[in-house]
Amino acid sequence: RHRLGLLALLSAASGHQISRDKLLAYLWPDADAKRARHLLNVSVHVLRRELGEDALASVGDDVRLDPEIVRSDVAAFEEAIAEGDAERAVELYAAPFLDGFHLNGSTEFERWLDGERNRLADLNERALESLAAEAEATEDVDSAVEWWRQLSVHNPYSGRIAAGLMRALETAGDHGAAIRHAVAHEALLREELGAEPDPEVVTLAERLKAEPNGRNGNGTDPAATVSGPIAAAGETLSDARRNSFSSPGGLRGRVARRAMLGAALLVAAGASVVVLLWQRPPPQLERNRVLVLPFTNETGDPELDRLGAMAADWITHGLAETGMVRAVPAMGIAPVETLEGQSVATAARTLAEAHRAAIVISGSFYRQGDSVAFQAQATDVASGDLLRTIGRITASVKAPLHAVEALRQRTAGALATVLDPRLRSWASATRQPPSYEAYQLYAEGMETFLGRRLGDDHLTPMQEAADIFQRSASLDTTFSLPLLWAIYALENLREWPRADSLARVAEARRDRLTQWERALLDAQLAHLNGDVVGTYRAYARVVEMTPGSEWNYKLANAALSLNRPQEAVDLLTEVDPEQGWLATWEPYWGVLARARHLLRDYEQELLDIKRGRRQLPESIALRHWELAPLAAMGRVELPASNYVDQWGTHALVLEELFSHGHEQLAEQLIADHLTRYDPARDTSSVSEPAYWLAKAGRLGEAVALLERAIEDGSDDVWLWGRYGVLAARLGQRERALRASKRLEGARWQ
Repeated sequence: RHRLGLLALLSAASGHQISRDKLLAYLWPDADAKRARHLLNVSVHVLRRELGEDALASVGDDVRLDPEIVRSDVAAFEEAIAEGDAERAVELYAAPFLDGFHLNGSTEFERWLDGERNRLADLNERALESLAAEAEATEDVDSAVEWWRQLSVHNPYSGRIAAGLMRALETAGDHGAAIRHAVAHEALLREELGAEPDPEVVTLAERLKAEPNGRNGNGTDPAATVSGPIAAAGETLSDARRNSFSSPGGLRGRVARRAMLGAALLVAAGASVVVLLWQRPPPQLERNRVLVLPFTNETGDPELDRLGAMAADWITHGLAETGMVRAVPAMGIAPVETLEGQSVATAARTLAEAHRAAIVISGSFYRQGDSVAFQAQATDVASGDLLRTIGRITASVKAPLHAVEALRQRTAGALATVLDPRLRSWASATRQPPSYEAYQLYAEGMETFLGRRLGDDHLTPMQEAADIFQRSASLDTTFSLPLLWAIYALENLREWPRADSLARVAEARRDRLTQWERALLDAQLAHLNGDVVGTYRAYARVVEMTPGSEWNYKLANAALSLNRPQEAVDLLTEVDPEQGWLATWEPYWGVLARARHLLRDYEQELLDIKRGRRQLPESIALRHWELAPLAAMGRVELPASNYVDQWGTHALVLEELFSHGHEQLAEQLIADHLTRYDPARDTSSVSEPAYWLAKAGRLGEAVALLERAIEDGSDDVWLWGRYGVLAARLGQRERALRASKRLEGARWQ
């Protein structure tokens, strides 16, 4: 969300450029300067990776967004306003600026957001009003009605706009629609604000009612088009509101009143809209919109009824503070069983669809002696599937807020795992975060861990990820998932003792791990002990419990270590590499490429790598891996200067050419290198020239070159190893034994 906030700030800024200090104040006001700078740098790095390296640039101490690379609807809207193209501007204005977006704990950002939202809304309102005035001036009656109608939707509380729409409808000859809009406007003000309508609206409505010859435009009486809840033209405004919006009390009446109010506002443009409205499919559910229902009182004590609404309201506020969802306020909503004639599940679905919520949080509470216990669940509205269960959480009947607060924290943490695409396919197998704070740290660790590319020159992000994961795990010893990810980060750093130490900490918590987490830990312990078979078996249990998830990758890697390439291919092609944490994980494509290569399926290997390059266009590693199948098929391009990186790539190509019978191309590659490379002139590295001299059959020159580096005190185990191998091939026993002795006990990093 901070990255989206960063994009929004830059998109709306003058010149699309803001100083780093201002960005830090807006986005991370509570972080210390060093950490805030780091978070900004990580955000810029990730956005460049996703949007293109040139999308964001550093200009002195400013960050600038290139509007030619990253276009925004805000910029297009303001361009249209500046050019006087009001019609294009209102077409671009689809909703309030960053509607529903929130950054927790950033008052400065929220203040800026409110100001921008109001400024852009005012620009849109003025554009609409100019279009309405232009249509009236040219006597384009239908367009005038349409523009005033859009204004009334944009600002339904304005008496001036309500009167403008009514006058436009009167000019169009539709007095009945004008009166109905007055009814709807009055009902909205009283329902939502407890206010009375503007005298101008009342006076205009009374005048329209007093004109018996008003027509709809098709020669019929205004009342003839009124159907269902719409008020008859002969009633007073207060009578019309009472008759139109009164219905059985409780939740059903409230939902029905809102639905009728929406119909009345839409019908202002003509009766035909009513038909379209009621034939429309149910509203599109919003994935990040959550309805929290009042909890059901199962204690048998009516004096505790208030706890149900309190729990729902507390959870709603907690979810809203996280900024990850739009939580529908639960105040005024009755428990679902009060909907007459409907099952609880059907009633919950009805309510959720009315609020466009894709997820419903519901629950109950019951008595246990002197304690009250809460339990909750999150349900997917569209499928009816149970997403998460939360509970049981208990507290004293005299101090139930302790349980309500714990319930709020647990619900926010559980819901975060539902909405995080990196966890969606397997999070149910793990223990849920005890709080949203723990989840935030875990998510930050994942961002840092997955943001590191295989081609990076340093492993700093891995160290940072390990530290963040450990902080997340320290908040509650029941939340061990970040601890397991910290072990992976330390393994990538080759810090085996620290990784083993953390694994032992996790092992001490085994009784608090889920079965899936235990299997994952067993795989890590086996890997740290060099037990390849044990690693494979443990990952097989992981995948058995979460089939088709990203963890197929880990099992495939273990299968490849056991020389089972076909199994590795089958496992990897079962999952979508563009979902979950695989979406940015380069090694997935490396394991798949190696497995294809071992199966000699070079054409498919090449297709897989090309798909990976489309997904990760900046990946240097994928460009490197692409050369192996090309060389195996003899389709590399010479000279070697066309290759993407250093001599390791050239060596890979050369070995593939020799291995697959392309000796002529291999000889050309060797000749090209020796022509362009003069080892006598360039002494910065001896490994590469020694390699090419050996490949050309000039073993004596290669050994002499390596020996000079050894005499200079080199500790490079690769250099010593090559020196010993070449000496042995030449029959130089003493040199070969010297290298062998030097390598005894050497630790390979």
